[in-house]
Amino acid sequence: MKQYLLLFVLFVAMGNFLFCDGTTVESAKVINIISKITEGDTSKDIIFRQKVSIEIKSGFLKGRTEIIEVPVYKSIDQNIELKKGDSIVLQIINNEGIYTYKVLKLDTRWALGAVLIFLLIVITFVFDFKGIFVQLGAVAAAITSLFIYFPLICSGWNITVVTVMFLLINISVISILFIRHKFQRKILFFTSIFSIFLTYILWEITLKIFRMDGYITTESYYLGKISENIDLKELVISGNAIAAVASTFIGVMFMLHRLKPVIMKNSRDIQRIFVIAMREGEGFYKIYAIVSFLFMMGISSFEMFSFFIQNNKAHFIEIINSQYIIYVIMRYAINSLVVVAVIPFTAILCGKGAKRLSEDK
Repeated sequence: MKQYLLLFVLFVAMGNFLFCDGTTVESAKVINIISKITEGDTSKDIIFRQKVSIEIKSGFLKGRTEIIEVPVYKSIDQNIELKKGDSIVLQIINNEGIYTYKVLKLDTRWALGAVLIFLLIVITFVFDFKGIFVQLGAVAAAITSLFIYFPLICSGWNITVVTVMFLLINISVISILFIRHKFQRKILFFTSIFSIFLTYILWEITLKIFRMDGYITTESYYLGKISENIDLKELVISGNAIAAVASTFIGVMFMLHRLKPVIMKNSRDIQRIFVIAMREGEGFYKIYAIVSFLFMMGISSFEMFSFFIQNNKAHFIEIINSQYIIYVIMRYAINSLVVVAVIPFTAILCGKGAKRLSEDK
């Protein structure tokens, strides 16, 4: 347990070091709104300017008060109109001892913290203190995403290597937190490796058959322009490998939970365990096939609307042959194929695990 925790902390520290570019960013609070100046020329990107007094709340200038001018832009990401009492994320630029300031974002950490605490209270109330371990697993996944996965890729690391490392860390953490029996941990580990391997093969074939270049959405075009270090095709494969492992992980956990009493009672009847495992896997897939499609449509709604608005006058044959539509269809198809392939693989491993369990008895 200690070695896993140490490895986890090491990777978080490494990712955070690579992600940080040395820019000084601190928290601050708006003390007062002094004035608001409306721009006379409406064709400019700036709508108006605010003169505000702020107090820096962290860092080497903590406690210092300043009066700064904050432009409010038409663009969505920079149209922050400040109010008295707002917490803000402040960039501090040091030019030979002369400090200039730029408001980057509203600081909403307190709101996020309140939401997460409320979620933890609700889950603990419903599921007892076992819910805390569920949240610890979710927190571990979030931390490894924000401080390991994305920073390492943005720093130029190989996407495939980082993705496999990211998945193995999360699989290990979840297994330690939630699974007691070693043979169940082994089943989860081997099925995860199998799903990663199969997903990469299927997506490599898909990219070659449909001659996809990775420029699938508007975001991918933007990403391709601002970063030359990121292989978009490899990013497509790796992103879907994470989704496939998540889907199969849920399926395998579902099967193992349902099969546990069967294995304990019939550990010598390998054929019976295999048949029941296949039946449980079939039951899971019936639910997964519908829910996963709806989930995919939900999280892709902005992309879908953007695509169809841009192509509202396009012919059906143009739409169906666009890289984005091909990607959406193949994402669902490949994830489903991986889940279907993992079910008999899991059933075989359950049979072998039961056989070894009976020998140990």
